[in-house]
Amino acid sequence: MNLRNFLKLGLVLISLFVFVNCGGGEPVEQQEPKQKNDVGFIPEPNIDAPNLTTDGKNILIIAGQGGSSGPMFQKAAATYKKKHGGEIYVVYSGDEFVAAVRDFLKKKGKIDHLEYFGHGNQVGLYVNQESGTNGGVYANDPDLDKDYSAASIYELPVNIFAANGSIKFNGCNVAKGYPQVNSLAQGFANYFDVEVVAPLGPTDFSNENDDVYMFATYSNKDFVNLKPQKSIGEFVDVREGQDYTVAVKELMKRGLNLNFKDKKFLPYKNITNAEAEEFCMVVFSGKKCHAPGEKSDRIRNLRALQLLVDAAGVDLKNTNPWYKSYIDWANDAGVLTRDFTDKRWYTRGEMAQLAWGLAKKS
Repeated sequence: MNLRNFLKLGLVLISLFVFVNCGGGEPVEQQEPKQKNDVGFIPEPNIDAPNLTTDGKNILIIAGQGGSSGPMFQKAAATYKKKHGGEIYVVYSGDEFVAAVRDFLKKKGKIDHLEYFGHGNQVGLYVNQESGTNGGVYANDPDLDKDYSAASIYELPVNIFAANGSIKFNGCNVAKGYPQVNSLAQGFANYFDVEVVAPLGPTDFSNENDDVYMFATYSNKDFVNLKPQKSIGEFVDVREGQDYTVAVKELMKRGLNLNFKDKKFLPYKNITNAEAEEFCMVVFSGKKCHAPGEKSDRIRNLRALQLLVDAAGVDLKNTNPWYKSYIDWANDAGVLTRDFTDKRWYTRGEMAQLAWGLAKKS
């Protein structure tokens, strides 16, 4: 093997190591540690998460099985319990994460603090990172395939935490992009209305005798405190600063009413034909709108666009494919907020943005 190929192999192995440790996040440049041992880095005293007072409270500890890292996450959870108390649940999927929370609530009541040890990134908590699985926990409701064991926090009630409750995530990159990006950690903070402590970048293990800890591999600024963003009042899951917030506010003024339950708008939930028709009628002041298919069927983004543009009475030329004329018109009108060529299911939040964009043009 020549030197060039040897170096390439080394880079590949390093990338794979970072990927496995951090639950699928983008490879992150590692800072040279001060010391090493057979477990991980030895942190300096100031390299730790912001303190949360948790001793003597109703503490739920969740450890992700995490594939090959599972035993280390479980040891870190055991160390935390020894020092702070609480009850540990070891979970293998997003569904089991949600079930653990429900079981704890049934036995103990509302949660004062949730401590999570497991893989993660800015999209989800990957409690089981075995190849080919999608068993994560997400801060949205993308109507995940039932063949997988993924779950959403929307499956849980919003009021499961006691007053001044808190969450700490020890998985990599859970707050990545903060404050410019609405991260996974921000989603948890908003939905449950609690303070969240989470890392901006990678985390790693350290041991002291038989105890195992997790810490940020750069400095204490890699952990941040996230507060819930201000609610718009109508819904517990629509907060100031989201892409769809203004659109939802304005459409509510026009009479949008989808029989929402528990004050949840569910902005990331796939929208149905019936709901898309409701958005359309709100935009065009009660005009009858019709989306083909069963009312309960999900609607794809291109059909949602077609529904609104047709209702607006726009005269379009025939194109191949048929949707090119719709996309071209919407782009020229400035109502599209993202790429529409991928033919994917559409969400309530996206529909709100598109509908409000059309409303401003009508």
